[in-house]
Amino acid sequence: MEWLQDPLSCVFLVTLAVVLLQLRRRGKAPLPPGPKPLPIVYRSLISGNSGK
Repeated sequence: MEWLQDPLSCVFLVTLAVVLLQLRRRGKAPLPPGPKPLPIVYRSLISGNSGK
């Protein structure tokens, strides 16, 4: 565990931890709201699957 006593290694580990935390905190951009889902009856009429 000699590498833990090296200042350069500690700086690298801290930098890596900060970058990973920033990436996790940012996450993905939220998607804009999509169209409202259609009722089941309306969807079946549009698609032509009326069960006949």
